[in-house]
Amino acid sequence: MEKLGFLMLTNITGYDEDSLLTATKWFFDLPEDRKMGVARKKWNKDAKSIYRGYFPVDHEAISYKEGYDFGREVSPDDPELVTAFPFTEHNVWPERREGEDEEPFQIFHQTITSHFKAFFDACTEFMRLLAIGLGLEENFFDRLFIPSTISTLRLLCYPPRLDPPPSVAVTDDGTVLYCSDHTDSGFLTMLTSFNSPGLQIRRHDGTWMDVQSQPRTVIINLGEMLSEMSGNRIKATRHRVVDTGGKRYSCPFFLEPGYFGQMPVSLPATGNKGESKENGEKASCVQYGPLLKERLKRNTEFGSDWI
Repeated sequence: MEKLGFLMLTNITGYDEDSLLTATKWFFDLPEDRKMGVARKKWNKDAKSIYRGYFPVDHEAISYKEGYDFGREVSPDDPELVTAFPFTEHNVWPERREGEDEEPFQIFHQTITSHFKAFFDACTEFMRLLAIGLGLEENFFDRLFIPSTISTLRLLCYPPRLDPPPSVAVTDDGTVLYCSDHTDSGFLTMLTSFNSPGLQIRRHDGTWMDVQSQPRTVIINLGEMLSEMSGNRIKATRHRVVDTGGKRYSCPFFLEPGYFGQMPVSLPATGNKGESKENGEKASCVQYGPLLKERLKRNTEFGSDWI
């Protein structure tokens, strides 16, 4: 992780690749009007949600994908419900219409909520192992994510292009992109690509390498904030998705602290209760939510005026 911020994990408790793929396909196979019915306000003026929900393909952008975002369900009496809005807004779900079988909708809801928990639990356990590896107390990062988190589970579909790609989606060497090269802004991303080709990471020499996913295996991608906290000891690796000519599905889980989580500007040199080895002073912290808002303005799914 000090050289490359990508790795693979197996044996994730609660992760059922087949059921998650089935749920992902079920949603994206819905008619366009059903998907737009759960779209964010940016694409559906009648919608209440601005952070959770569906976003359609932008045919003029580099990133050629549609997606559907879910988060932790916040109870009505949770003090963060209002103060951390819109990160705490309720999830929006496809609604069954009269005469439709209720079971597919129930299965979809159960599959998404169970995998949100499975990925969150796996990510927090990974952070504990990472803390030990960094010489910190095992539970050093727990206070950032537990009991509150604004993490996101995202379903993605990259449909085949029916028209020539825009020039912005073609690299100098002629490679057509589904998603531009970037590093993830948060702590870490846990990703299943359902064994679809197309994901690439950039080597130190600037060349690109295919990520060969394995069945029942998830990919861990370390993010910018974790890298910055570690003084770049942990690497946030640039990655992209190339157009391989067919429909592609994936499901990333973005691990995020709670809105009011106090994120250390830098990690302490030892695990001695968060104190620095050099001077014994407590590390300075910044509140996570406002920081995330600013970073999301760079994201095409939100934009500079999203909130």
